[in-house]
Amino acid sequence: MKLSVDRTNLLAKSCGALSLVAAVATAGFPCHAMGGESIPLEAVNKANTVIDAVIEAYGGEDAIDGLNSVARKSRFTTWSTFQSLRPEPPWDEGTQANFAAIDFANETFVGRQTGSQGGFDFDNVQVVEGETGWNIDHRAETVTAQANPDFNNNSGPFIRVTAPLLVKQLKERRHTSHWLGEAEIDGRPHDIVTLVMEVGPALSLYFDQETRMLTRSERVLPPFGQVDYRFADYRDVDGIPFAHSFKLYANDEPNLVIHYESIEVNQSLAKYTALPQDYAPLDAVAQPTEVALDEFEEGVFLVGANGTYAMFVEMEDHVVGVGGTAGIEERIA
Repeated sequence: MKLSVDRTNLLAKSCGALSLVAAVATAGFPCHAMGGESIPLEAVNKANTVIDAVIEAYGGEDAIDGLNSVARKSRFTTWSTFQSLRPEPPWDEGTQANFAAIDFANETFVGRQTGSQGGFDFDNVQVVEGETGWNIDHRAETVTAQANPDFNNNSGPFIRVTAPLLVKQLKERRHTSHWLGEAEIDGRPHDIVTLVMEVGPALSLYFDQETRMLTRSERVLPPFGQVDYRFADYRDVDGIPFAHSFKLYANDEPNLVIHYESIEVNQSLAKYTALPQDYAPLDAVAQPTEVALDEFEEGVFLVGANGTYAMFVEMEDHVVGVGGTAGIEERIA
């Protein structure tokens, strides 16, 4: 097989120090043909070495395997980054109290959000227990059965902002992980390892090479851009280090800061899953899974699926679209 000089040099360099660019550029030209490991094999082996060290830093295999439940109270400061009433900063700001709890053995998740933002006051709870789920509105005093409860979908956002739970996922799904290379953050070298969760885009996890603590993770959400999660101020909770400072950035703009108030591990969630007996029950509304169009006023449409909709308004020579970016291409079509 004939290689150009530049490609051969790139291949030789990438065998010693893997980079994502090199891995893509040299696809189909394995390093073992030149006396070393193939690029994919090196990426997997290096990832496993990093993961082993990370698990040890987070309390060891027994501690991570035994981490069945986490319950956390916190306070959020949020900015409606790129989604405010204004088309540019300063973004609309809001605050809310948050409670989230997860139990892996029973596939249970509880999330409660209380606060005000965008002119709305809210106090809502989501409860998922296996194949059943409920939405509780404490302001309206109603309980609604979820049409399509899903433990992974509901718990995913909580796992993504909780470092030990990401490590637990990394241990369980290490067969899908690869080492992407090294990066310097705040003057400290980090290893970058991928994590493919059950749902959602893959994450790139940045681990400090000395402490082995997770300091940052990234995920890409086309066409929106990149979301960065930043972890700091680690403190032990029952022998497991939890980050007590968390910030989220959307395309380098601040989007969320979490102020933690309490963290409990391996406690029963029974007291959090009980439904109010005096609230009015409402039937679940099945959400269409295929993109549907509903003209609810002349020239005004809702287009969406899975409970997420965009609004489109016909004007004389153009259409105005209002809403989130999830699945926007299908909705425009």
